[in-house]
Amino acid sequence: MIGAVEAGGTRFRLARAVVSGDEVRLLEREELMTGEPGPTLQKLREFFAKHPVERVGVASFGPLDLATGVLGRTPKEAWRGVSLRDAIREPIVVETDVNAAAIAERRWGAGQGADPLVYVTMGTGIGGGLIVDGRPLHGAMHPEMGHIASSVEDDFSGVCPFHQRCIEGLASGPAILARTGQDPATLADDHAVWDMVGAHLGELAATAALIVSAERVVVGGSVGRRARVVEAARQRVVETLAGYLPYVAEDPARFVQPASTDDAGLLGAAWLAHSAGG
Repeated sequence: MIGAVEAGGTRFRLARAVVSGDEVRLLEREELMTGEPGPTLQKLREFFAKHPVERVGVASFGPLDLATGVLGRTPKEAWRGVSLRDAIREPIVVETDVNAAAIAERRWGAGQGADPLVYVTMGTGIGGGLIVDGRPLHGAMHPEMGHIASSVEDDFSGVCPFHQRCIEGLASGPAILARTGQDPATLADDHAVWDMVGAHLGELAATAALIVSAERVVVGGSVGRRARVVEAARQRVVETLAGYLPYVAEDPARFVQPASTDDAGLLGAAWLAHSAGG
């Protein structure tokens, strides 16, 4: 039995899973709101006390020290310095939520056969996972694509407490709320804000094409699900690359939405924990 945790900025999703061959099957599940660290992590421990596992894969929001499992200077200030490794009694493997989702999409979803693969999630925050040679890329830490600056003409000042006008600051759920005064989930699919959000996403996708030569960019998350966002992003990629790399810019198959369900983060976390056990 393997444990899987998707620790997001809005909610924690917990599951016990079994891995057989190349298949991950999620069994008992629970969902928690991401509140204060103490009560949230206590509920996590209670879940795995009730549903024992051998190891736990944790796919977490960041920034994150992958070696220690300690959260860095996340906008969720109460979580800064929290050690996920210390909070869980079982042996754990720690990865970013977007890298875990990228693993799932490459194994079972819209990213099959693509390498390098970029997975972008757009929701409470904006993050990018990167798979190179079949594995998530780790360097000094992990990719933080949501904090790339955007050159899109936009009068909005941005909401990122660190960079303001980075892509996360301009196109995340909180940014859309600040722009419109409405919960993004309540906005109609034809609302004009999605065109601006998509343009910023296109900046990220074009950058990925130029820097890591991504074969495919998969876009997920509550904001990324909007078809108008993806279409506006494709248009921005074409404009940004301006005839350069036409085989990237003009091929819609290189810029897609996820094929898997909302469980990509949990599936990737379970697979990582399983793989860590040999």
